[in-house]
Amino acid sequence: MFPKAMTKFLDWYKTEHAEYAYKKYASPSSKNLKAFFDEYRLSQITLMLIEKYKKTRKAAGKSNVTVNRELMLLRHMFNKCIAFKMARFNPFRTSTKLQDGTYHEDKVKLFKEAGRERYLSEEEAEKLIEACNEDLRLVVRLAMGTGFRSKEIKTLTWANLDLVEGTATVTSAYSKNGDTDTVPLPDDLIAAFRTLKDEQKPKEHDRVFTRNGKRPGRTGERLSMASWNEQASRTSTSTISDTAMVPGWLRPACNSRTARS
Repeated sequence: MFPKAMTKFLDWYKTEHAEYAYKKYASPSSKNLKAFFDEYRLSQITLMLIEKYKKTRKAAGKSNVTVNRELMLLRHMFNKCIAFKMARFNPFRTSTKLQDGTYHEDKVKLFKEAGRERYLSEEEAEKLIEACNEDLRLVVRLAMGTGFRSKEIKTLTWANLDLVEGTATVTSAYSKNGDTDTVPLPDDLIAAFRTLKDEQKPKEHDRVFTRNGKRPGRTGERLSMASWNEQASRTSTSTISDTAMVPGWLRPACNSRTARS
């Protein structure tokens, strides 16, 4: 049933995300989702039922941002439940085979939100990189070079890095949109990761980054994004802004560089 699945998902979420993210995002969103889906089994939740949920929430006067956050949590829950062997598929995307042998794909679409981008200038980006300590610098360079989100960086393993082809892959279980995504790495990052791999000699399943932004071999513990987000925000506050940036602050830096190239 849905309540059992959501409870297991939230238990996992608490161990993988900062407390503020759980309290501000996951907990309130899950309560609204439970109020609607509590009587359903996961196998009974279809794309049409999710669309009905969207209409119900909008009719209640909820903003596009609020409904989108709830939908993203529900999608994330289904992806994890597939990993937990509690669900067979994610209803957010369905494929139907047509008579001519082709497939028609339907998916739940999020509402359009007003843009909230903040681009770093080249000068600001360089100042930020210079101000980072040795361990944080590689994290920041990866975020700027790929546009990866904090969760995607946190869960990155050495198996996700192809230093021959020069690519990094985010698996569907950890990406925001639920899709596996492979992006090219800048040459300077490829060289940096090769050096780090030679120094640390990690196993393929090891996380690239660990607790407090430190590298494998120093603590051997998983990276807490809350800890390095705090370091990064503190660094950005002292170098490029009077106020700390939000956790997704490095993605616009990547987007601005792409737009100018």
